[in-house]
Amino acid sequence: VVRHVAERGLAASSLLVVTFTRAAAAELRDRTRKALVLARDAVVSGVIPDDQPWMSVLLDPPALRESRAAALRAAVETFDDATITTIHGFCQQALRQLGVRSGTGLDAELGDSTPRIVDEVCRDLVVAELLHDPHALDWPVSDLSPEKVFGALRDAVTAVLGNPGSGWVPKVPPATPHKNDTPERLARWVTLVGEAVAEVGVRRRAARELGYDDLVTGLRDAVLHPVTGPSVAQALDERYQLVLVDEI
Repeated sequence: VVRHVAERGLAASSLLVVTFTRAAAAELRDRTRKALVLARDAVVSGVIPDDQPWMSVLLDPPALRESRAAALRAAVETFDDATITTIHGFCQQALRQLGVRSGTGLDAELGDSTPRIVDEVCRDLVVAELLHDPHALDWPVSDLSPEKVFGALRDAVTAVLGNPGSGWVPKVPPATPHKNDTPERLARWVTLVGEAVAEVGVRRRAARELGYDDLVTGLRDAVLHPVTGPSVAQALDERYQLVLVDEI
């Protein structure tokens, strides 16, 4: 960060530094600001700290020291404009800045009720399937109870929600394939998982809630949108001139 600021003249507002946890982001922010302060003082005084020998590159050539000092000074003074945050924090901030172009509900609140909603949806679907035909979800094993069907459905839906956009093969009950399994039975299970995933989305939108995964997928969808995507990508490209990602 110091070298890009000093040598390229980047403003603090054009910096994006992303890490995984809030604690790591806080530490990164503190260390980055301290490094900028040390570099500013070193370029102004011409004295390199003993524990920062790499800063000697900032003094050469001498003719650039004044402009580099000015760039470092400006970065320190406007350091709060730098985006140094978690992956989810960046996505949330970007979606808010994009406004209606983000395609997400601007009044949605960040919450963590997805597991509860998944449970509710899966139980409702299992009950609906069994209401008129107690054997609708029977699998060719004797010990497959409705509760086991519910557990398998919940696990499959959770896996799909946690891996949006990826190819997936849902876990079907039982875990071990049976000789009496049929394409129709498997297709029905895939359909049931798909219905559950869609219903979870409906209920969460009705509750005006966003989960942590929604922040990431929301920004992805905004960038890939066939109509507004190019302008979203351009806005992000113009905002951030340096992007550093930790723990990808």
